[in-house]
Amino acid sequence: ILVTHQAQSLLPTVRSRCLKLDFPVPPMEQSMDWLSQQGVADPAPLLAQAGYAPLAAQELSVDELKDLRKAFLSQLARPQTLDPIALAEKNEKLDLSNRVKWMQQWLYDLIGCRLSGLIRYQPDFAAEVRALAPRIPLPAALILQKELLAAQRIVHHPLNTQLFLEQLLLSY
Repeated sequence: ILVTHQAQSLLPTVRSRCLKLDFPVPPMEQSMDWLSQQGVADPAPLLAQAGYAPLAAQELSVDELKDLRKAFLSQLARPQTLDPIALAEKNEKLDLSNRVKWMQQWLYDLIGCRLSGLIRYQPDFAAEVRALAPRIPLPAALILQKELLAAQRIVHHPLNTQLFLEQLLLSY
């Protein structure tokens, strides 16, 4: 049994010898019911943040993580008062992977709202996303999205966390 979430990354010789079975995320109602049974309060925004994957949403339900995410995104929601150096310093001891992921999802929603009016990951910040989306320069946002994708690939390397986060926040 071979399990992957990136089958396209496997060598063609490996893929040709495999039988592909997709396991899609369960329906929204079923996920919300299951999360409620697990004691998760208000599962809808957590499901959105987790890409509608219930196990990932359950991991996000930790109060401390919810508070850190809300504080981080609140800063991104006010780019005119954002101090990238101070925010990077405040977050340097915390999990860098989450910060990059939050920035990716934030930017995805800004671009998505700008192009189609849809917000996928941040329904709890919908008003802020809708206010910012028309003002973002689309080419620069797409360049930043590419930079964030590259950053997510190297986030687990031994980096100077504060400098790495400063660079991303300054690009934002």
